Amino acid sequence: MKRPSDTSSPEAVEPPDDDPVFFVDRCFGRRKVPDALRAAGARVEVHDDHFAPGTADADWLPIVGELGWCVLTQDSRIRYHDLEYEAYLAAGVPVFVLGSGNLMGDEAGHVLVRHLKKMKNMARSTPRPFIASVTKSRVRLVERRKRKMSRRR
Repeated sequence: MKRPSDTSSPEAVEPPDDDPVFFVDRCFGRRKVPDALRAAGARVEVHDDHFAPGTADADWLPIVGELGWCVLTQDSRIRYHDLEYEAYLAAGVPVFVLGSGNLMGDEAGHVLVRHLKKMKNMARSTPRPFIASVTKSRVRLVERRKRKMSRRR
């Protein structure tokens, strides 16, 4: 595992220690989305600061789960890929999926920042694991499961 992200940014607001940590998946890149979230006061860790670029989701999800972090991704198909889905359940992580896959960089960061308070509240109050969809207009719980529960058929 690599060293933690450098969260010191001149514009960043210092988040409270009890705020959830958002683990930003590779699909968002290393700068624009993480920097936007940090500037808005989020605690952020970036995939490539901890794992090699090609690391499979099934390999990093258990580690992120052990650390108690929330996942931010654009992989809206996580519920339908068996290996990733089972890893998500076993890890017990909250996953926030940016539902508009065509949003990139600044626009993706803007949408996530707009809903940051709602995501923080959901991360604190909703039993884990869960998957929530984040769109331009809202954050919506799409699935909440018990750990290691079998998939519906």
